[in-house]
Amino acid sequence: MEPLRQWQIGFKDVGSADIEPEGKQQHRLEIFNVVDQGSSYWLHAEVRHDFTAETVIEALVHAMQRWGVPQQITLDRDPRFVGSPQGSDFCSALLRFGSCLNIDMYVCDPQHPEQNAYVERFHRTLKQECLQVERPSTAGQTQQALTTFETFYNHERPHQGRALLDRPPAEQLRETSPLPALPTAVDPLAWLHHEPQQVFRRRVDAAGRIKLDLKRYYVGKAWRGQLITVHLNAAEATLVLLGEGQILKVLPVPAWSKSALPFAEYVQQIQEQARAEHRLRSLQERRQRVRALSSS
Repeated sequence: MEPLRQWQIGFKDVGSADIEPEGKQQHRLEIFNVVDQGSSYWLHAEVRHDFTAETVIEALVHAMQRWGVPQQITLDRDPRFVGSPQGSDFCSALLRFGSCLNIDMYVCDPQHPEQNAYVERFHRTLKQECLQVERPSTAGQTQQALTTFETFYNHERPHQGRALLDRPPAEQLRETSPLPALPTAVDPLAWLHHEPQQVFRRRVDAAGRIKLDLKRYYVGKAWRGQLITVHLNAAEATLVLLGEGQILKVLPVPAWSKSALPFAEYVQQIQEQARAEHRLRSLQERRQRVRALSSS
């Protein structure tokens, strides 16, 4: 495969670092890594105590500002990548972001880390040859260790991969054509073109509303307590509400704009969606802890 076109992303804990408290929560220090599948080149790394879906999007933007937009990104099922386990009917903010940039977002199957093998292999190397040697205890120390190791890993260290044959990854990039730059504007509904034709069943609540993808839609009090069907028409970006064989309403899929947004504005809006997903996941986790305590 041609270098730079396919990326793999993932998190690596910094086991020697202090855990940073925030209220009742404790945050591990993590490194978000981007590795090129075609050359094993370590493209990007960011160190934070507070990685969320929102800050992952920010980190990916930084990587693309440096390298351009890849054709594919492979990722595991970390909730910060794929969203909340319950409550969201469509793909996560990160997956929408990638789709709107026309990136093939490949989500690994459950319990199959070999599908993200390049970043997994890199994480073993990073742990054995950098983190366990330097044993950083702060974000600053970790970043300093990574900066030094990046030069060695990419430009000096012989790589065992079949495509490299004991050469450093940088040698694979010498004659590689650059990736397309980030767009100046983004269609916020472009992700729908990658969605299948979905059908949902919803029961109308006492206020005459249904809930779909973290939002509520008014159907009518005459339908209270009844099941209705919602069809996603991706081609027209609409939700078709059906009850007893008749069309009740045709609603637009919620979007911040029906036309393309400047890239920076689009990123702000998709990060807002990511924050909503993070709040939902935090609420679900709190409820699970409460249930576990009450049943013990």
